[in-house]
Amino acid sequence: MSRVLLIAWCLVFGLFSTCFGAITYDADRMDVEAREGYFTFRYPVFRGDTAEEKAVVTKVNNTLKQLAKNEAATLQTTWESTKDEDKANFKSKDVDYKVTYLENKLASIVFTTTFAQGDRDALFFQDGWTFDLITAEPVGWQKILSREDANKLQKDYVLSLLRKGAAREDYVIYWDTTKLKDLPTNYYVSSNGQVHFIFNPYTVGPASSGVIDLDTNCTVING
Repeated sequence: MSRVLLIAWCLVFGLFSTCFGAITYDADRMDVEAREGYFTFRYPVFRGDTAEEKAVVTKVNNTLKQLAKNEAATLQTTWESTKDEDKANFKSKDVDYKVTYLENKLASIVFTTTFAQGDRDALFFQDGWTFDLITAEPVGWQKILSREDANKLQKDYVLSLLRKGAAREDYVIYWDTTKLKDLPTNYYVSSNGQVHFIFNPYTVGPASSGVIDLDTNCTVING
């Protein structure tokens, strides 16, 4: 019971401990107002106990803070380029996050962006970031899978997974293969260590499909 209460407390206050490592995180945010437009970017701040961990998480935190600053600059640029007659419907942007994996020297984060514009339905987009907690650098999925799994995730295999989801009526996709010109780079690692590809609206399907979250059934090494 005490363990359940601890987990509940962590969720309520936005603080998470991996329980299998010394690196933890809590929440920070950046707010930018652009007259009628508004931007909020929430992101995790990682913390470590040892000198090595502190050095690594400092680099990761700087990357995430710069990401927030870049998004804020984009919002300001968009506002300045918006026609006066359209500014009443200027998009507000809200970015929230979820740390989906923090284990085996990897930290994976999904950022969810909500665009609101006047009376129109909000649009949702997601972006995955996975950091190597040894090098403090973002890492592609090819580097964290076994060679067998990395080789398996070719274009035809990914398309077959997408089509299976469409056949189950989980979503609608474009059926021509030109919509998947390259292998996906937008991904995250789920809590069970599996790599998920993220396909935002218009990437492989219409806006009505929303964000397509594709489980590749491939698990990170030592996951």
